[in-house]
Amino acid sequence: MFKARTMNRIYDLYILILFIILSCSQSESTNESSGAIINLNEAFLNRYPIYINDISTSYEYVRLETKEECLTGVRLAVYSSDNYLLTVDRERMLLFNRNDGKFIRKIGHMGAGPGEFSRTYSVMPFNEVNNLIYARRNKVRYGYSFDGQLKDTLVIPELLMEIGDINDTLFAAFIPDLQGGEKYKLKIFNHNDSLIKAFPNYLSAPNTPAFFVWMPNSWYYRLNHQLYFFQLFNDTVFQIGINSIAPRFILDMGQYSPPYELKTSRDFQPANYFMMRTIQESSRYLFCSFNFSGKNYTAIYDKMKKTTSVNDYCPDAAGSVRGFLRNEYDFIPLEFSSINENDELICTLNAIKIKQWFDLNPEKVNQLPERLKALINVTETDNPVIVIAKLNKSQQ
Repeated sequence: MFKARTMNRIYDLYILILFIILSCSQSESTNESSGAIINLNEAFLNRYPIYINDISTSYEYVRLETKEECLTGVRLAVYSSDNYLLTVDRERMLLFNRNDGKFIRKIGHMGAGPGEFSRTYSVMPFNEVNNLIYARRNKVRYGYSFDGQLKDTLVIPELLMEIGDINDTLFAAFIPDLQGGEKYKLKIFNHNDSLIKAFPNYLSAPNTPAFFVWMPNSWYYRLNHQLYFFQLFNDTVFQIGINSIAPRFILDMGQYSPPYELKTSRDFQPANYFMMRTIQESSRYLFCSFNFSGKNYTAIYDKMKKTTSVNDYCPDAAGSVRGFLRNEYDFIPLEFSSINENDELICTLNAIKIKQWFDLNPEKVNQLPERLKALINVTETDNPVIVIAKLNKSQQ
């Protein structure tokens, strides 16, 4: 734990060192640890196709049951526990059996009544430790159990955006700096809506009367019971503690790093920069997805080998915001959804794309393994197929 004066000195030293090393956009830190540097720029220039077999030991396919009461919607994300698959889209949260994909129940209800939500979360909607599913209405976050019961409510302070759970009683919230000049970037608060800690925003953008909203503006993820944070227009992944934040990874984007000072400018051209979409981490890998020049790419940093790879653009994965991997036997790409504490990467296969692949590649069907051949009767209106890949670990 450091006092404010010490923290500022360490921050200034860190900025100087990082500027010399990277010669890129602004970064920040409140801890003497500098974090691992991930060279996205170089990896992007040398990108190549990355397959699921390159990073996993095994994988299984689960077909979600399709019927009227459990049809999944747009902006779908899928999360996994030992026994269940949870799907979250713009309006609904649905629970399925992990083994056979059978629909179990709807979680919560959209509405204006007691305990009903107005929208789901796109950032950290599932608390894997406590098996709680989050949605919100106004400034209240609701936590539902797998049996659909309302188990937790959290009042969110004004002007705060995405929420991450540090533990059962403390929460981190991002301050979006919509008009420039925001003095703080993160605040820590508790169930009583009491402010515990506020972390300064050392980056600056010009003040403007207009509102510049980027969605999502920030991301959280958990690994080994630690909370990590990343915000757009920055290059640092931070580990969040109760009294400090420390850099874990530095994303060296070179000339493609979006300058923070342009985040409130109407002249900003997102297509010219690496615009991050999601960041996830397993025990061995860090996954980043980003958009550049209208195309989506996925970067993978191997923490054991200390190497970075960028997946070459794949037209079949267009629209895969969370990232993608090439599939086995050149079947349709796997679209990322989430990573759980068991080092399992949860991906989706869109039913329409499955149907199109079989229609366009009849000569390749006999070359497929039985697990893929079994998908030949998938129709355009079916729910997605879920792929659960067991990722390589650091110790083999």
